Amino acid sequence: MKAPPNKRAQEDARQTEQLKETRVESGRDYGHRKLHDDLLKQGENVCLNRVARLYRPTKNLLMLQRGR
Repeated sequence: MKAPPNKRAQEDARQTEQLKETRVESGRDYGHRKLHDDLLKQGENVCLNRVARLYRPTKNLLMLQRGR
């Protein structure tokens, strides 16, 4: 039987969705620094390294969807 996701995994999933939404809403290709700034403006308490880690796989997925 598989253990339920821990707190970090749940928070990562939630913040990954926020990254995707922020990136899609902007309609532009932002780097992890700009996305970090946007999350801070939204009231999220997240560090730059975490945004970079979560952004890597999301960036590749979104680029494939856009046809790059």
